[in-house]
Amino acid sequence: MRKKQKESQLIHEEQVRIRTGALQWIHQHFVELLHKWSYTNQLLISLNKEPYEQLPNLLLYGPQHMPLEYMAYAFLKEPIPMKRKHLWDDKMPYFECERFFEIQCNHPSMPKNFDILCDFMKHILISHCIHDKKHIIILRDIDIITQSEYHYALRVLLERFSHNVMFIATTHHISKIEAPLQSRFMMIRIPQPPIEEIKNFCLSLAPTIDPDKYMQSRDILSCLFRVYLHINKQELPLLDYDKELEEFLSKTHTFEEVRQYAYKIFQRGVSFQEFCYYLIDMVKPTKYQRVLVFELAKLEHSLAISSKGREPIYYEKALWMATYSQHLWKSLVI
Repeated sequence: MRKKQKESQLIHEEQVRIRTGALQWIHQHFVELLHKWSYTNQLLISLNKEPYEQLPNLLLYGPQHMPLEYMAYAFLKEPIPMKRKHLWDDKMPYFECERFFEIQCNHPSMPKNFDILCDFMKHILISHCIHDKKHIIILRDIDIITQSEYHYALRVLLERFSHNVMFIATTHHISKIEAPLQSRFMMIRIPQPPIEEIKNFCLSLAPTIDPDKYMQSRDILSCLFRVYLHINKQELPLLDYDKELEEFLSKTHTFEEVRQYAYKIFQRGVSFQEFCYYLIDMVKPTKYQRVLVFELAKLEHSLAISSKGREPIYYEKALWMATYSQHLWKSLVI
């Protein structure tokens, strides 16, 4: 038993090492893609015509699979933002680099009481920025705040400290943000690059790659991660339970069996994100992977703003969707 636990720990550490190395590479090349794609390149040129301190607050919105924060990095000329994680008052996580602060509203450790977020921002904003003309704060998934009782406090912060800070907010749910708050931002829609743009860019990085094998969807981060593994001739090591999971998905099961197995996976300490990665890779037939990615992204977002005690329910739903993908999504696949 201890030998198996040690082997699992070593495999997990290797996975973390590979993904950490991939993250730096993806940061650099995703921002490069934004500069090469004509649509986002024109936006960046337009935004950089004026000094950033003269621009209004920005609200970047777009579809679920588009990681909007990378557009903010490209605008701020941060190709590889070396972000450091901190805890404010031992409760609220935030990230910091040389040019900006970043707050991930959907972070699992983010307190549900946003009073502490308001206190943190006031603590930063009452003082002048030493290294630049304004503080820059990136607020990811701002719709989580705007759906809470603290949206009035956010409005006040936007108005009162506009001379001392530039907010760059992102959201995948623009309809959840009320009009008065939208009016306090310059709204910029960021669509997903066409699949051909993604394929051409990946082929420029790895000319020998098979586009049909590595670029099966418009999930850009997953595509770049596969390209990274291909270039570095690496494979993500699998834990022992993966063969077991693959065998489970190859058969039909009752709802009770799905529930019991999902809870078993949860008890092993497998993270929900890691669980989703393997479900996407193993779901059959592969044409349903795109829909599964979309559904799991929504599920992960819901889990991030939910109580930690409800985690097993999300594992169960994710496994249920992968188990019954053929029947559930035939009418949804375009």
